[in-house]
Amino acid sequence: MENNGNQNDNRPKEKTALNYTGESKTITIPDGVEITTFARGDKGGEQKTIELKDIKVGDILRIWYSDENKTTISRVSVMPVAE
Repeated sequence: MENNGNQNDNRPKEKTALNYTGESKTITIPDGVEITTFARGDKGGEQKTIELKDIKVGDILRIWYSDENKTTISRVSVMPVAE
């Protein structure tokens, strides 16, 4: 069967390479902001909520802002560093 642009294509996709700039930025995650990570378990993948103390040096953070000026953080997702 031919895939004619079907969104359900299960073939492996190219991985997006991360290009680090060496730039650093300090952010403040306010109390009450949801911090999540994606974990693979016995039942497949699942999103779980973690605490600020669970973030480690080297982890990659995806940060969502609730305003156009990017001053108010509304959600954080953590991709743990591979061990």
